[in-house]
Amino acid sequence: MDTYDAGWLAGIYDGEGHLAGTKQQIGFTQSAGPVLDRVIKLLKEFRYEFSVRAYDKNQPHMRSILLHGGQREIRRFLMEIRPVRLLNNWNICRNIKSDFIPEGDTVVGVKPNGRKDVVRLMTSTGTYIAEGYGQHNCFDIPMVNTRLLRWGSSPVEKRLHIDLYFVLKYGLLTGRKSQAHLLEWLGTPEKKMSVSASVWSELPFKMKEHLPVLIERCESDVEGLEALYKRTRHLIMDVRK
Repeated sequence: MDTYDAGWLAGIYDGEGHLAGTKQQIGFTQSAGPVLDRVIKLLKEFRYEFSVRAYDKNQPHMRSILLHGGQREIRRFLMEIRPVRLLNNWNICRNIKSDFIPEGDTVVGVKPNGRKDVVRLMTSTGTYIAEGYGQHNCFDIPMVNTRLLRWGSSPVEKRLHIDLYFVLKYGLLTGRKSQAHLLEWLGTPEKKMSVSASVWSELPFKMKEHLPVLIERCESDVEGLEALYKRTRHLIMDVRK
């Protein structure tokens, strides 16, 4: 939200607001008067849910404003108004309930589980985040469910996930939105690995020969996705199933 009023409100909350508690609620305390009146006016104009109450019986002139609407409304306020201090204090991983796994898991065993149905998923970026893990090759879930419906199968199990393609497509104004371009633009050490056209064309005939290249390509995709997530996670406003 790029307006004078939004910038004014961001400055007020940076100076007088707070983000605290186990649920990280957003509050604001101010003496009754023109500043408080303007904050209330702008919150109403921007359609935020809030309440105003007495701050302390020993300070009857003070008022406290508390935003309502849960984590969704808190995310909307922080992403739209963007008070810098509160954004820096916001634990996005805890609140989106899909904390990115900081360390790898150790495989302790592999057991046969018989023949099972496999669903192949793929996004336009080739990667996405599911339950805290970087995933490779995910397709648009509504499209997958459409195909499953066509063949009489159950829909994909709902899981919390973030599709960075859509986050960055609508959250950034870069000329291109590919993973390779964004990694280059952000100057990250992680780069998108390219695969020559000859390798792709020879896959049906030389899969075993080219498999190590494909594995390396997949690993670079996931590493690049993790780098993009860490640099752009403040743009995530919602996590859906």
